[in-house]
Amino acid sequence: MVFTDPLNGHAEMVGGYDGRFYQLITWQWTGSDWKKRHPANNITARSAAVVANDPLHHNVVIFGGLADVNPVNTWTWDGVTWTEQSPSAQPPWSFYTPAAYDPSLGEVIMFGGSSGLNQTWSWNGSDWILLSPVYSPIAEDSQGLAYDWTSHQMIMFGGENGKTLLDSTWELIAR
Repeated sequence: MVFTDPLNGHAEMVGGYDGRFYQLITWQWTGSDWKKRHPANNITARSAAVVANDPLHHNVVIFGGLADVNPVNTWTWDGVTWTEQSPSAQPPWSFYTPAAYDPSLGEVIMFGGSSGLNQTWSWNGSDWILLSPVYSPIAEDSQGLAYDWTSHQMIMFGGENGKTLLDSTWELIAR
């Protein structure tokens, strides 16, 4: 899971799966090589989690994923250490789920996931909120999700539902 460090703008990577074990190491790209980070607190080992930069709160948020130990939790990275959050609500377990920051809402948005969800959730920096868009795609995972700065909309494309590949484009209409 790769993201941009909120303090220094470097690409960072956390977790993964080496074919036998889920990883809990955090790495930083130096421009020519990967350097292991040593945060005071570390996220629990996982891969395929929801991950997105949250520039409003100067951190990165991670939720869910695949792991040997329960990954149904939310963590944030402030560029120095990982902090487990205690939101009053959170999405059901999810993996292979895209997320992206929506500056018009000031929140991170996630949709779907391999756990069969067709739910849209937002992270406001302290809590997950289940959104109720007027129209919603079918349950899907592995799709792309990004904020389009030209149209000022969150755009989602592709993905799959079971073994069916999808080529639909969706636009989130903000609340």
